[in-house]
Amino acid sequence: MKRTVTNCILAATWLAGCSGQDQATEADYDDVAQALTAVVTTDNGGGEVGAMSDSVNIAIGAGDLSIQASAAGHFKSSHLGLDYDYAISCKDEAGTALAKCSRDTDSADVTVKWSGDLGLPHLTASVDRNGDWQLSKLQSGTAVLSGDSDFDLDVKLESLFRDVTRSYHVGYSAKYTNVALDLAKKKIQGGTVHYSIDAERKATGPRRESEAEFTMDGELTFAADGTATLTLDKNFKYTLDTATGVMVKN
Repeated sequence: MKRTVTNCILAATWLAGCSGQDQATEADYDDVAQALTAVVTTDNGGGEVGAMSDSVNIAIGAGDLSIQASAAGHFKSSHLGLDYDYAISCKDEAGTALAKCSRDTDSADVTVKWSGDLGLPHLTASVDRNGDWQLSKLQSGTAVLSGDSDFDLDVKLESLFRDVTRSYHVGYSAKYTNVALDLAKKKIQGGTVHYSIDAERKATGPRRESEAEFTMDGELTFAADGTATLTLDKNFKYTLDTATGVMVKN
């Protein structure tokens, strides 16, 4: 879902609105954070973190039984009901194109697509994602990832923060900046992802909450200890364990 949205400047009375956009509640922020972090990392090596790891492994020619070559420069894998497709081209330190990605790779261009139905204990979602990543400095032992992607999620979730089930459509664009992946430790060591989020809340629950549409600005910052902090509209913060997928509200 893509829309061009003009940001609102809310009056001190909080009564002003704009362009049909609704004001997100604290519960909406919590739910969007839950939905977003669910696709950052999943069990069985999936999500964004898993896709980053897959991309690096393909680029350096590392053997991985979960990744299958489907054609020259194309690879596939599956995690928790989601199908991942990678198209990748590699270059050495001199910038010379390699016929095949290998341990000589220093940089790579990766097109990543994944889609399917994600099933987690507190969340189910239909996911469609596509984007492009650029990998560099692989010969240094710490790969640097940048790029862009777009996501669409139709999600039903049992809130981690209150006894309620809600449904959303969430569309967002992501920009990745200097995400550092340690090849030896196989961990993300730093970097940020910026999100421009459009969300639509569906009417749910015994009190028949009304539908609403709203936008959010988000930033995910990775730390060297294996955690990441998601900040929504500068006021709502959540910590994510990128190894387990556990998310807590700060």
